[in-house]
Amino acid sequence: MEQESLSASDGVARSVALKTPKHSEDQLVQEQVDYLRRQGSLQAAQKALLERELEGQALQNQGQEFANQGQRIQNVRERLRIIFEVALALMVLVVVGIIGDLLVSAWHAQNVVLSAFDVPPAMDAQGQNGKVVATALLDQLQKLQSETRSSVAKRGVNDAWSGDVKLEIPEAHISIGELQRYLHDWLGKETHIGGSIVQGADNSLILTVRGNGFPAKSFSGKADALPELTTQAAEYVYGAAETYRFGVYLETHGRDEEAIALVKAAYGSALPTDQPLLLNVWGNALGNLGRYPESLDKYREAVALKPDYWIGYNNIMNVEAQLQDEEGLIQTGEQMERLARRGRWFSKGVKELYFQNLDQERWDMMPPHKAFVQDMAGSGGHGTSGVEEAPGDAQYLAQMHDRQAAELELQTSPGAGSDPYVIAQTDFVHGLMALDRGDAAQALAPLGRTDAAVAQSTELAGNFTGPSCWLALAEEWTGTPAAKVDADLARGGHLVDCYRFKADISDHRGDWALAQKQYAEAVALAPSVPSAYFSWGEALARHGDFGGAIAKFTEANLHGPHWADPLKSWGDALAEKQDFKAALARYAQAEPYAPNWGALHLRWGQALDKLGRHDVAVEQYRKALSLDLTDAERKSLQGCCG
Repeated sequence: MEQESLSASDGVARSVALKTPKHSEDQLVQEQVDYLRRQGSLQAAQKALLERELEGQALQNQGQEFANQGQRIQNVRERLRIIFEVALALMVLVVVGIIGDLLVSAWHAQNVVLSAFDVPPAMDAQGQNGKVVATALLDQLQKLQSETRSSVAKRGVNDAWSGDVKLEIPEAHISIGELQRYLHDWLGKETHIGGSIVQGADNSLILTVRGNGFPAKSFSGKADALPELTTQAAEYVYGAAETYRFGVYLETHGRDEEAIALVKAAYGSALPTDQPLLLNVWGNALGNLGRYPESLDKYREAVALKPDYWIGYNNIMNVEAQLQDEEGLIQTGEQMERLARRGRWFSKGVKELYFQNLDQERWDMMPPHKAFVQDMAGSGGHGTSGVEEAPGDAQYLAQMHDRQAAELELQTSPGAGSDPYVIAQTDFVHGLMALDRGDAAQALAPLGRTDAAVAQSTELAGNFTGPSCWLALAEEWTGTPAAKVDADLARGGHLVDCYRFKADISDHRGDWALAQKQYAEAVALAPSVPSAYFSWGEALARHGDFGGAIAKFTEANLHGPHWADPLKSWGDALAEKQDFKAALARYAQAEPYAPNWGALHLRWGQALDKLGRHDVAVEQYRKALSLDLTDAERKSLQGCCG
């Protein structure tokens, strides 16, 4: 077992020894020992070398770590340097931005700035110091500015009075606010107002107001008259600085003579861009005084100076309506349409409200209805035309035969039951709707109330044209004596409505020849107005002349292409001639201009029935039943629709 455990080298040595002499054995052993020693020394040297290499690598790693730490420290220092430089740059930008903002704000500053007034010590002791006086003046100026703010857009000018009117009290030390004030004084375009109060020998007060842009002026009064003095001073300042806007204020507050005097004094030195506006104020004031021909001259001068002055054209048409020049009104309106490119490419974007008079004459009720709805929506339900617009819009709806919508607007008008105009207009619309349903007895009382109110008020008269003629029509149908009817017609003047109603009344009295002559006179009075042709056509249809009626309805449609009534009556005449297919085309053409007209849908359904299209006819009958119908019309549809 021991022999088997010997190593291979021991075995070789033993084999060599058996074959080698004794003296050689010792030498061999010695060599082996030397060899092993050298091997040991070599291994020791290799180990030492390896240890030194490991130590070197460790030192190298440590050096690299030191280098990495140094780089990290350097990176942190670099980041801190960048952060510091960025923060410094941001601080500089903030400071520059603040200064720049102050400069820009000052350069564009357009406000009216009041300073405290100088007052006597006695007033100061009573609590009426300079700030109190300036505040009283400020209140009056802000009131004037607020009540004429809508005229800024009409003027199209941005100045100091387009911004704020405010009171500034200088600070006792330099601050951002004080710096801003200095810059505004230096660079801005602000209007600065100040003044003083002194007491006269009789204990009266003398208030002097002064500022840049207008000469100083003094106002005197009793000791207790400070509110009146500040009001006078505010009106003087506002009139001197903003003549147009103050003129608007005067003429809209019943001070028309003052407005005329103001404009006359300022017109010669006014900027050319302001002259048409001043002429418009002048025309408004003259119109308010009932001086319509003079008013018309001023409006025409305004549009001559400014051909795109759309308000001026609208006002010309207003006056032409008051002067009962309906043909002139249409010619003015059509000229305005051409200049404004209404409904065409590159339209000037004129407000639809400015075409209201033209649309009314052409019985095109949908555009002014939509314009009124939009205007009321943007003004708290009141509108911006100077009167409550809901009753006026109710008239458009009534003339489109939408009784339900018209009644709702009358009931919800902001001035219902209190505003004289709203009350009179509500009565007028109720009368129109009753006549439309053929109920003259129901129309008589409300039309009578409107006529009486207009006769008693020149202010109301400017908002109505010919209510007495509608009253005469209701009177004739209810058996009123002819003398009263004729007198009411005569009071209506030279209006197409009055002329065509006169012809209707002659026909009702059995004088057909006279009636036709009077229809022709109505057409000749204003050939571009469609209503005379329509009434003539209706009369011809009553007399069984459906061909002649269609000819008149065609002319009415030519001059009032968006009026539903001639189209429906045209369809009715075609149906009487048994041309139901052509009648359907006219009913469909009329529908967009009076979509909620129950009688139109009823006749449409009847024409469809005649053509055997019963299923489609039922749809029209159902539509008619959901709308306003007379009792007879509703009775005719009993059992029609299952």
